[in-house]
Amino acid sequence: MQPEPILRVRGLKTEFQSAAGVVRAVDGLDLDIFPGEIVGVVGESGSGKSAMAFSILRLTPGKIVAGEVQFRGRNLLDLSEAEMERLRGDRIAMIFQDPMTSLNPLMRIGSQIGEALRYHMGLSRRQADGTAVQLLQSVHLPDAERRIHDYPHQLSGGQRQRVVIAMGISCAPDLLIADEPTTALDVTIQAQILNLISETRQRSSAAVLLITHDLGVVAQLCDRVAVMYAGQVVEQGPTTDLFANPQHPYTIGLLRSTPHGRRRGEPLRPIPGQPPRPGDIATGCSFAPRCHLVEERCHHQAPALLQLGGGRQARCLLREESAHESTP
Repeated sequence: MQPEPILRVRGLKTEFQSAAGVVRAVDGLDLDIFPGEIVGVVGESGSGKSAMAFSILRLTPGKIVAGEVQFRGRNLLDLSEAEMERLRGDRIAMIFQDPMTSLNPLMRIGSQIGEALRYHMGLSRRQADGTAVQLLQSVHLPDAERRIHDYPHQLSGGQRQRVVIAMGISCAPDLLIADEPTTALDVTIQAQILNLISETRQRSSAAVLLITHDLGVVAQLCDRVAVMYAGQVVEQGPTTDLFANPQHPYTIGLLRSTPHGRRRGEPLRPIPGQPPRPGDIATGCSFAPRCHLVEERCHHQAPALLQLGGGRQARCLLREESAHESTP
């Protein structure tokens, strides 16, 4: 019997006001995350990945206009700001994309880690310092006893990312959201950071939502993957199945355009065209202008997220027959 999801997102819509008008960055998003699994979210820049994460945490500068975000049975959109503050950094934590901007340049590393420990766990300053050292040791930062007295600018990019991970796991969250955690790091450091995230899941059974544009990272680390385009999940399923047999034309295009998704000897094939501009609202399928399988109806009929069986979902009119065949 499958457990209940720790996070259940349904119909989430987030809008921003811009000079071009209203921009819907998240457009009816559905997503489940179960305890102890790592779920990857992939898509091109502007697909809504980070906007989704900030909406879940209610940190978005935009406006959430519809939907539900159920975390352990509670709709986060109904909570007061004080209740959300108690959840953030405690039960739900986030590893931000750029550790240099997410760390306070005027605070020592130990104080920044200890801040959450004192607020959420009621530790004294001395207890928080001791726990901060243990956390830095757990993320393999050398000489942790000395490093807690350093400022962020005294650390390398990889070391700063380790500090951010230590902050994220400090209160043993149930859900850890990692937004492009390996961006701007060299390949060796990337591998070390990914191993840390995997270790965190194994140690604490925390669920991890990993936002990335790197399909190689997804193949290496994730149990399931959700593919986003124009603010929507267009395909979702177990990572191995999705890579072996993608069901949405956008997923097929992403795999063909990267070394990790193509067959040996096949040339890379970029997806033609550009993602829709912010503010553009498609009357049919948002991917239709770039799709190599497009039909006339795709320009006028918006596809629903279809259940294909085996934990697979796809938002494509061409998959309707497959969905009907898999329905008992």
